[in-house]
Amino acid sequence: MEAAFAELPLALFTTLAPLGAGALLAMALVGLVAPSALAGEGASRALGVRGLVALAVAAVGFAASLFHLATPAHAPYVLANVGSSPLSNEIAAGVAFLVVGAVFCALLLFGRPQVAALTAACVVMVAVALAFGWFAGQAYVMRTIASWNTVLVPVQVVGFMLLEGAILAQVLLRGGALDVAAGDARARRALACLVVVGAVVGALAFAAQVMAVQGMVTPLVSGAQLLAEVGVFLWLSVVLLLAAGGLAAVTALKGLGQVPAGLALALAVAGVFIARLVFYATQVSAGL
Repeated sequence: MEAAFAELPLALFTTLAPLGAGALLAMALVGLVAPSALAGEGASRALGVRGLVALAVAAVGFAASLFHLATPAHAPYVLANVGSSPLSNEIAAGVAFLVVGAVFCALLLFGRPQVAALTAACVVMVAVALAFGWFAGQAYVMRTIASWNTVLVPVQVVGFMLLEGAILAQVLLRGGALDVAAGDARARRALACLVVVGAVVGALAFAAQVMAVQGMVTPLVSGAQLLAEVGVFLWLSVVLLLAAGGLAAVTALKGLGQVPAGLALALAVAGVFIARLVFYATQVSAGL
């Protein structure tokens, strides 16, 4: 696992940025399934404030990724190849998410959106967040790295985003005028579905992708040896992800307090972070 820590900035980025994006996605989904619960001015403003918290978490993730660059000041040049470069597409999708997220929160904070306007804003927010999660994973799919050259990589990133983001939304959607998680059955079911789908899809896609490394061999690298070195962390992350999903689903459906939701969030973030380190530790380049 020592080699994986060389990718620590990217591990933080792919843990925190999808966490914030997933939270905004989950909040927007609540707005779609239970618009009446957010129609009041107080609830709308409260959602905007909590949305800014989620946006800040994502921004921290983006900031962490800059430390992976030799010269962070050159980061804007990454956008030069949008459309042809998966990395440029990822950054473009990330910028679009941050801009749309900021507009979404501003609309809720300073406007008085009607149900139709709120619904439209929520649809756009969900779509842009999903696009960012997909492109964030797609940036790693390349022919030169055999262990990453699979659709399971973006699938697992989206799964992680749904899981940890929906749990963060559970924590944020509590209290005052915005006690949605405990007060609306449709919102509770939506959040429970998100965490279950995210946990199952993320954990299975991650485990399948990493386990496939076992059969990869190059003159310098043995996939089986790499897998043996990180096997315990692989299954630890899977257990953490599934446990987080189960606890968060029960918390949402039962309308429990922030303590179990906070515990589920800690389990999910730990599981995703460990999974990302395992992902980097099991890199097998086709050219070696």
